[in-house]
Amino acid sequence: MKRRTFRVESTHAGRALGEVLSDALSLPREEAERLVGVGAVYVAGRRSRRW
Repeated sequence: MKRRTFRVESTHAGRALGEVLSDALSLPREEAERLVGVGAVYVAGRRSRRW
């Protein structure tokens, strides 16, 4: 998957990272959570491994 960058809007506040990624990338939630789990997701320039 190519690198994708997006800003989280206030409507996403309080939602799990995997859920937000799933919506933003049009992926099944399980796949989005897998990306987070393997360290393929960065938040504010830092690798995130928490969904």
